[in-house]
Amino acid sequence: MIPDLLSGAPRTRSIVRIEAEVTAHAPFTCSICQATQLPPAGEDALWACGLCGQQYFGGAEPGIVMSDRQIAALRQLAGRDASGQKTLVTNWWTQNEPDVGESFLAFNKNSPARDFTRTLIRQWAAAGEIKSIKEIAFGGLHEFRALRDELTAAGVDYSGIDWTAHFVAHAQKEFPANAWIQGDIVRGVMAEPSDLVYSQHMLEHVPALEPAFSNMLRLAGKRLINIFFIPPKAFDGYEVTNWKQYPLYHNTYSVGHVEAVCRANGFTPEWRGFGQETVLVATRN
Repeated sequence: MIPDLLSGAPRTRSIVRIEAEVTAHAPFTCSICQATQLPPAGEDALWACGLCGQQYFGGAEPGIVMSDRQIAALRQLAGRDASGQKTLVTNWWTQNEPDVGESFLAFNKNSPARDFTRTLIRQWAAAGEIKSIKEIAFGGLHEFRALRDELTAAGVDYSGIDWTAHFVAHAQKEFPANAWIQGDIVRGVMAEPSDLVYSQHMLEHVPALEPAFSNMLRLAGKRLINIFFIPPKAFDGYEVTNWKQYPLYHNTYSVGHVEAVCRANGFTPEWRGFGQETVLVATRN
């Protein structure tokens, strides 16, 4: 007891606790495991997802914090080694350094299969059904050259991914307004999806249909077009891997396998034959 300063009578001590206001944050969905949780309340600090352990910084707008191991994995996904300094492996095109630009494999740049796919692309662009195209293994850019003016007029963005560095360098120099990046579709690439993914004469040259084909489908928001120069066959449960010119493959895939991968990724496949070439048009369900 302590005396009252005015009356001298004893009084009870009154203790007042003042607690700091703690800021609560909105629920946040982890970018890795997609678990939704509440970031720690209070000032920004380092914290980890309660399910997968991914680290973040901040509560109001959490930013992902990558470990050295994650950075190394992303570099390899982008077709570099873990240090980011060089490509993981060479390929046939790198070793032989063929012509770039319009002279690259010009013998088939106006084949019936290509005319057919260009007509489809023009129709979809004119109808506003596609606003972005990503070409995988663009090489000499024959498709872009043939469609450039019409696609530009329709407001369609055209970009591309190629594994071979000198194809990418040439494309960036000749058409700097478009996004041309180096990437390996077998390992996967870091790129935004496009309404249409286009490729031709490429899948037969990779070690196997999967995972390259699924990686292409994941980048396709609406449709995928692929022209096979070795038409898939009605093999029952097997495919032919021809590695005689390794690292250049000349594989023959199974129609059933191609269609199974399409269905697994939510696409409906359609086929069109043009002599030695076969066109696959896959539409997202």
